[in-house]
Amino acid sequence: MKLLYDIECYPNMFMLGCKNYETKELWYFEISEHRNDSKSMYNFLRRFDGFSISFNGLHYDKPILAYFVKTYREQGYVTNEERKAFSDLVINAEEYDERLKPYRYILPKTWIDIDFMRYWSRGIRQSKKISLKSLGVALGHEEIQELPYHHTKWLT
Repeated sequence: MKLLYDIECYPNMFMLGCKNYETKELWYFEISEHRNDSKSMYNFLRRFDGFSISFNGLHYDKPILAYFVKTYREQGYVTNEERKAFSDLVINAEEYDERLKPYRYILPKTWIDIDFMRYWSRGIRQSKKISLKSLGVALGHEEIQELPYHHTKWLT
């Protein structure tokens, strides 16, 4: 399977969106006060086999998903507060932060990562302030916009 995916992490909501590149099948997992897809998301992540295609997935999305899988396996739940605190740690950490090491090999070895940020930046990562928006500009995309909510705000 070739899976395009992205996550959004807010203090009161977490979302994983996935699309099978070949079949166009969609998956949406949400964890919030309105919906709790924790169990189905955990099972989906544990069984995934194929190419995981993302933008900055190796340095952000994948560690967050690994944290979720490890914590859910150990305690049967993960609060949005715990996940958001880990997300903030990942955002503010240096590339080889020791606190992130335990989450490097949690997800199945069947994941083959394709990270467009890593490819596009030639591995220079955040030091050059490369972003998805700058990639959109470089590719001449017609519409480029900011997320309507800052990642530290509660979604309403």
